Amino acid sequence: MSRTGILRRTILAITALWVAVMLVWSVLLPTYRSPDEVGHVSNSYALLENGEWPGYQELELLTWVVQARPPEHAGYQALTTDTTDLAPSFADLREQNLGSPWSGEISTTGQHPPGYHALLAGALAVLPADVPAHVTVWWLRLGNVALLAPLPLLLALGARRLRAPPAAVVAAAAFPLLIPQLGTLGAAVSNDNLMILILTATAATILAVHAATGDMRRRIAVGAGVVLAAALFTKAFALLLVPLIGLAYLLGGWRAGALTQAVRRLGLIAALAATTGWWWVANLFRYGTVQPAGHYPPRPEGPLDPLQTLPDFLLEIAIRVPGRFFSSLAIQIGQQPPPFPYWMTTGLFALLLLLAVVVLVRTASFGMRRADTALLLLPFAASFAAMISGVWPLHLQTGLMVGLQGRYLYTGLAGLVLVVVLGVAAMLPRRARWAVPGVILAGGGLYTLLSMRKVAGFHWAERDSALGDAMEALQAWAPAPDAVLWLIALAAAGAAVWVVASTVTTARRDLAAAAPVRA
Repeated sequence: MSRTGILRRTILAITALWVAVMLVWSVLLPTYRSPDEVGHVSNSYALLENGEWPGYQELELLTWVVQARPPEHAGYQALTTDTTDLAPSFADLREQNLGSPWSGEISTTGQHPPGYHALLAGALAVLPADVPAHVTVWWLRLGNVALLAPLPLLLALGARRLRAPPAAVVAAAAFPLLIPQLGTLGAAVSNDNLMILILTATAATILAVHAATGDMRRRIAVGAGVVLAAALFTKAFALLLVPLIGLAYLLGGWRAGALTQAVRRLGLIAALAATTGWWWVANLFRYGTVQPAGHYPPRPEGPLDPLQTLPDFLLEIAIRVPGRFFSSLAIQIGQQPPPFPYWMTTGLFALLLLLAVVVLVRTASFGMRRADTALLLLPFAASFAAMISGVWPLHLQTGLMVGLQGRYLYTGLAGLVLVVVLGVAAMLPRRARWAVPGVILAGGGLYTLLSMRKVAGFHWAERDSALGDAMEALQAWAPAPDAVLWLIALAAAGAAVWVVASTVTTARRDLAAAAPVRA
C-alpha cells in the first residue's frame, strides 16, 4: 500500500475511534445531565407538535418532557435489573399529565433559531410513540454523534490542503480526542454540535482550501452561501462567519488578482445567506438587539461596580473557561470540586494559546502563511470575545457568572487546531514531528479514560462509588441492552488498537522515505 493509502487508513482509524468514544459517552452520561439537554428535547417536541417557535422568553418547557428526568444519584442504584415500569415513554407521560402541557418554566434555549430543532423534530417524527423516554433521548444523541463524526476527517483535510506532512495530518485528526468535554457534547443533544460541524467544515475547507487561496469558482461560493445560511438558522455564533468568509474571499481575491470577482462571489453568498439571515434583523427590530439573552432578574441593590468586580471576573474566566473547555463532564463546579485541578486545565489552555501566538509570529508553516494563520485563529478569538461581551454586562446586572462556557469556543476549534499542529510540526525536525501525534493520542487516550471514570463515579450509583457499583447501575438504567453496551465497549477497544497499529505503520513508512539513501 502507498504512503498516501496508509495515511488515509490511519485517519479512518482515528475517525472510528472518535465515533466509538462518543458512543461510549452517549450511554455513560445520564439522560438530561448534559447542559440544556432537556430544553433542546422539549423545544423539538414543541416544534413538531405545534409548528410554532414563540422565541425569546416565550417558549416554555413541556411538562411531560421535564418529567422524564431520571432520578438523582441514589435512584440510579441497581436495586433491580428490570426498570421497565420506571421508564415510561413520552406518550405515557403526556397521557398522565392532566393539566396544562406547559410547565411555566421558560426554555433557556428558545432565543435560538429553530434550524437545529427542526432536524430533531424530523428525527422524533419517525420514532414510534411507545419508545421509552430515555431511549428516545438516546436516539437523538445518536443523531448528534453523527453530526460530529466527520471532525477528524475535516481536520485532516484542512491540514493536507495546507501541505502539512503526515505527522501533522495525523495530529490534527487526533486532536478532538484530547478534549473529553468535546466528546461528551457530541454525545448529547445540543445545538452546539451543528454549529461545530459547520464551523469546522468552513475552517477546514472554505478558508484553508478554497477562498483564501484564490479559488473563486461559482460552486464554491454557492457552497459557502448554503453553509452560512444553515449556520445562521442554528445559533448566534454563526454571525462570526459573516466577516470571516468576507475576509477569506477578499484575501483570496487579492492574492489571485481578482478582487472584483471576489466581491461578486460575496454578493452571491450574501444572497443565499439572506434566506435565513433575516432572523437576526427581525430580532433587532423586535428586541432592540441582534441576540437577546438573559433569563435572570437584576440585582435588587443595583449593578455591580465594574472596577471592583473586574479582578474576580478575570479570575473566574481563567479557571472556569479552561475547565469547561477540556472536561467539566456535567459536574457543577462550585457545588462540587472540579473533575480535574484548575492548574491542569488552565495550564493546557494557556499552552494552546501560547503556541498559537508563537505560530502567528512565524512567516509561514508549510502551506500556511501568516495571513492564513490570522484568518484561521479569527473564529476562536471572535468566539471568546463574543462570549465575554455577553457575560460581562449580564454579570454586572445580575451578579451571576452565567455563560462562561468552554463549549462556546469549539466554534473556533478547527482553526486553532490547524494553526497549533502545523506550527509545532514546522518547528521540529522531521523525525521529531511524530512525537506530536504520539503525545496527542497517548495524552488524549489517558485523559478520556480518566474522565470516563470520573463520570461513572459521580453520575452513577452513589457519588464517588466503586466502578463495579457504577457499572451495575449503568446497566440497569442504560438506554440500550447489555449486548449493545458490550458491542460499543469492544468497538472502542478495537478502534484504539487499530489507531495504534496504523499510526506506527504510517510513521515508519514516512521516516523510511525521509532516510538518506546510502551508497
